[in-house]
Amino acid sequence: MNNQYKQLTLKERYQIEGLNELGFSARTIATKMERSNKTIARELRRCLTSKYCAKVAHDQNAGSQVYKTKSGTDR
Repeated sequence: MNNQYKQLTLKERYQIEGLNELGFSARTIATKMERSNKTIARELRRCLTSKYCAKVAHDQNAGSQVYKTKSGTDR
């Protein structure tokens, strides 16, 4: 199994926000977007407020990315 992780784009986050506001479940949103239901559920939990906000979630994700170097290649 060679699954490649693909991060959610801002456009996808806005789509999640819109579908969530319409009352769709995480599983239904995942099916419509052809994404894992775990990915969508995790994304909906990302915002600490009661309402999911795509821009806030995107900004939180951008600030949390850490890039690691391979061992032995540091200069």
